[in-house]
Formats: sequence, structure tokens, C-alpha cells
Amino acid sequence: MRRIGAFLLAGGLVVTGCSGGDLRSGEIPQTPASSGTPTASAPAATGLRAAMAEVSGDGPAALHFEYGDLAHWRAIGLATEQGPGPHGTWTSAIGYGAGNLVTVWKLLPQRTGVTLFAADHAVSIGVPPDTAVRLEGGVDAEAVRAKLIGLGGEPEKIGDHDGLSLADDHAVDPDGPLAEFGLLNQFNKVVVTGSTIATGPAAAPVSAVLGDGRSLAEVSSHAAAADCLGDVVTAVLTVPQDSGAVALYGVGLRRPASRDDTAVNVICVVPRSGAIPAVRQSLTTRLTVAASTADGTPYGDYVKEVKHDEAVSGDFTVLRATLTLAPGARADFVHQLMARGGLSAVADPTAPGLPSRPAPAPAPSS
Repeated sequence: MRRIGAFLLAGGLVVTGCSGGDLRSGEIPQTPASSGTPTASAPAATGLRAAMAEVSGDGPAALHFEYGDLAHWRAIGLATEQGPGPHGTWTSAIGYGAGNLVTVWKLLPQRTGVTLFAADHAVSIGVPPDTAVRLEGGVDAEAVRAKLIGLGGEPEKIGDHDGLSLADDHAVDPDGPLAEFGLLNQFNKVVVTGSTIATGPAAAPVSAVLGDGRSLAEVSSHAAAADCLGDVVTAVLTVPQDSGAVALYGVGLRRPASRDDTAVNVICVVPRSGAIPAVRQSLTTRLTVAASTADGTPYGDYVKEVKHDEAVSGDFTVLRATLTLAPGARADFVHQLMARGGLSAVADPTAPGLPSRPAPAPAPSS
């Protein structure tokens, strides 16, 4: 879903080269959770949960939300304000939350004044065409505003915010001022204030990514998934388009303390009401080291260990799989698995054409 050909992703139309590679280098009702299940621990006002508190929970973010802690990558020496370094395992995970802006990050300062990797964190929300990106921290508002006005930006009220308009909502101009960099409508509507920039193809999602009404952190299903993920440096929360048994997926990369850490991925699945037993059975049998991916490759080629448990948050039971990745696997392994449909194949027993195969049953003893 990210960095693949000419695509729409978390902000607008972008034209770029393919660099995906393989897997290496609203409210959702549920039955009350049972007691005795281990609860997840996640800070309520930091990291992922804090980023969720900044955006509207009643708009596009409820369908799709992506988060990345850019400041942490800088803190452990895997990136600088000038961009990420060539650090193998971690490289694919650096830049989550920035949507398609990450594909042109080198070109942004010159034309827009935006230094993407100087931001503290990034979030992107929605599914095309109603998407937006927000960068928090490290934004020189005056410089950005001057650049965008120079590109033809005109003052416009965007929700309750004073913003700039470079084009009409959802307009796509192949001859626009940023088209030469592959950005066809990402900067149609922009709000720059303090050290924050929000940008997208239309005014409504840009207003939503700046927060309006209850926040995404106040949507109980999404809060439960975030609590399940715990302390992550990247995360994606998404509602499956064609789901029978699963209402919400969350995936994340646990925060590494250093570049030498082993990458640990987390999958959190919120089943629909009444579907917990069936989803539990599917996930725990189809996502194991011995089970196979869609192409027949054992998960063990990418993952050293898979641990299954359950996290309780409020009235929600969330099914969790914690994956310790093998050397050479991409740090965003589960993000890519979800983007390619592999997560629904292992978690949703009603998903059509399940390609993932469970481990074979042991042979009966003689």
C-alpha cells in the first residue's frame, strides 16, 4: 500500500517509482471482555495515544490512522533532520505517518519549506480521496507559508482554521506547481500554525486531522487497539473494507532502545461482537512460525517467535500476536502483511480465498 507505483495514499495522488520490495530488509460494538485476561499497558497521554488525541475521531481517522515517532528515530541515531540513514532492518519503518510525503522528502524543503524528518511525529488519516497528513514539531510556519503563497496559495478558512488553498477540493492538476515532484493534490489545502502543518487534497480531512469534537483516542474500539499495541514507534489502525468477523486491525513496531535491538512487531485484532472464538482460532492456528504465507513461505523465514495473548481494555477483548522478527526481515513486516491482505487471511475466518495455510497437524503416534 505504501510506495507502490502511481498510487493514492494518506494524503493525495503521488507518482513515484516502486520500492516496496518483498517482506525482507466510528464505535464498534463487542461483547464485554471476560475477566482474567492480561491487560495491555500503554501510556494514555504519550506516543500513539497522544497522537490519536490530536485528531477527530468522527472523521476519516476512524477508517484509517497511521502514526510515526520521527523524534525517536533521531534520538537513537537512525535518522537526522536531513533524513534517514542506511540502517538495513529499520529503514523501511522510518517515515510512517507521513503518508506519501515520505516519497519526496528530499524535495520538500526547497519547494514547500517543509523539512519532514525535523518533525517530532507524523500522522496520516483516511482513505482516498478523503485523506490528510499532519506533521507536529520542527515546522517553520513563516517559511512554509511564504513558500506556499509563492506557489499560488490563497487565504481560505479550513474548518475553524486560517489556511491556504492551492486548488479546489480533490482537484488534480498534472501541471500544478508541485506536479514535477509527483505531488498532484497533496497540498490543495494547507493549515500551518505554530510548529504544525496539516495538508491534504480537501478541506474536510485537513480540518479533521487538526482535531474537532471527540478525538480518536476517545473512540473506545480504537483506544482498545492502541492499548493493546503498547509502546510503539509506528502504528496503523484500520477498518477492513470487506470484513465479516473483524472490525478493526492494529499493527505496530515496538519502540527499539537502540539500532542493535531485535525488531518486534505487534498485531492487535478487534473482532466483531460474537466472533471472538472464531477469530482467535483462526489467528492462533494460521499465524505461527510453522504456518505458511500466501506464497507458501513459512512465517519462520521472517519471524523467530510468535506469542499469542489477549488484552482487555474497557469492554473490549483484543486478540494480540507479538512477533519477534528474524534477522533480515523488514522492521515493518506486519504493516506490509496487512497492506497486502495477509493479515485478514490469518485473522478473519470469513475472508474470501484464504491463502495463508496453518501448520500441518502432527502425525499420529504409532
